[in-house]
Order: sequence, then structure tokens, then C-alpha cells
Amino acid sequence: MRKLVLYFSSLLLLCVSSCNVLEDREHCPCILEVDLSGVMQGAVSLRVSKAGMGELHREALEKSQYGQPREYDVPRGTIDVAVFSQPDNLAESGTSLVLPYGCQMDALYAHSVSVETKGEYAYDYVVMHKQFCTITLDFGQSADYIAENFSLEADGNTAGIDFYSLEPISGTFHCIPERTNEGFVFRVPRQADNSLQLSLLKDDSVFSVFDIGSAIADAGFDWEAEDLDDVTIYIDLPTLEMSVSVQAWDSSGMGEIRF
Repeated sequence: MRKLVLYFSSLLLLCVSSCNVLEDREHCPCILEVDLSGVMQGAVSLRVSKAGMGELHREALEKSQYGQPREYDVPRGTIDVAVFSQPDNLAESGTSLVLPYGCQMDALYAHSVSVETKGEYAYDYVVMHKQFCTITLDFGQSADYIAENFSLEADGNTAGIDFYSLEPISGTFHCIPERTNEGFVFRVPRQADNSLQLSLLKDDSVFSVFDIGSAIADAGFDWEAEDLDDVTIYIDLPTLEMSVSVQAWDSSGMGEIRF
């Protein structure tokens, strides 16, 4: 999921202030330019790090700051760049963004690359990708009956994401789907397995459990896609049968999902 970006320029050969042009420039720092001009989200967090050295730079940026590229002095070699939309529920822990128990996934978009900084100048154009799946539970004409007589709970074994690798983080996921005009809706992070399940409870007792993780997998959903799609699960209450529809992600709606 990580891209390797290689971009060199000779335009700044005379502009690196930390090294004299007559010196051996092999050990001079590289100027890394991070271009956020194409980012459609609001506030983002930006991280720059190097293996063996840890975090080199971090910034919290507002959309008004995206017009001019950010410039950082970085060591020669390979530099990791991560940009992610400011989280609501996710808590940062090291390089992980972890969901607290009881919270659905944030509407998180992220960018992660390794940039070769072996020259005096390197460039990274930030492209954000959708790191969540919105699951809509459609009970059809039984929706009102479900809302009045049952409660719903969603559980799984993935509770976050590493913002450099964009790989899932194992943990206990639990949330209560929200009633909307479209149905009962909740967001989940990129999944590591098919453990997602939906419990239908009546009077605090389990009435039925749906293996929605396997149903989503059987529908051909790709949890390793660069941008995650969304899913609608149709549930027939009398028979307790499920069917799954995968909605391809439309990037024109980036940054607009809030509920």
C-alpha cells in the first residue's frame, strides 16, 4: 500500500544553505517538498520520519495552508511521509490510530509513501485515500419494527490502522449502528480478517447473530483496495437471510461523510 516516490531536481543545487558548494555534498541534507494542493479534506496531520531515527517532523495543518508546499530538511536516504485527516474518535499511539471501545471508525483519509531523498531535492504530491467502509443495514419494511423492539451491536477484531503502513491494527471493535434515513449505519476500519459480526438483541438477550464479515467477503469486497468501497447488507427479518451489495467508492464525495 506504500508508494515509492523518486524525484530529483538540479534547480536547487546552489540553494541548500547548510552546505557550501565547494564541499563534498554527499552528507548534506535533502530538501523534501510535500505538496498538499490536491487535498480535499479539512484539517490534516503530517508526519515525516526515517527508519532508525524516528520522527523528524510533525505538523497539524488547516486547509488554508495547503496552497504552498511544505518544505523540510531531511537526511539522505529513504524518508517516510504520512498524512491523515484529523481524527474524531481515533487515538494516536506511536504510529497507530486506535479506536476506543464503543466507537465506530472515523471517516479517515490517509496518504503514506516512502520518498527517496538521495539527492538535494525530493518531492511528494499528497493523494489521500479512503481508509474506512460505511456499512448500511437495510431491514426494508421491518426497519421501524427493529428500531422499536431490538438493539443492534457490531463487533470485530480490527480496531485501528497504522498511519505509515496503512495496515489494520488488531483489537476489539464494538459499536452500535446509528439509525439514519438509509437504514442502520456504521463505519469500520480496513479489516484484517472476516470477523465482523452483527448481533440482534431483544431485552438484552441475543436474538440472532449475523456473520457479516464472511458475507462481505463472499460478495467480493477488497479490504486491500487503495480506497475502500461501501457496503449495504439487506436483511430479511422473517427468514433472517442476508444479501450484500458493494457500492464502488466515488471520490467526488471525499471529505463529505459525517454522521
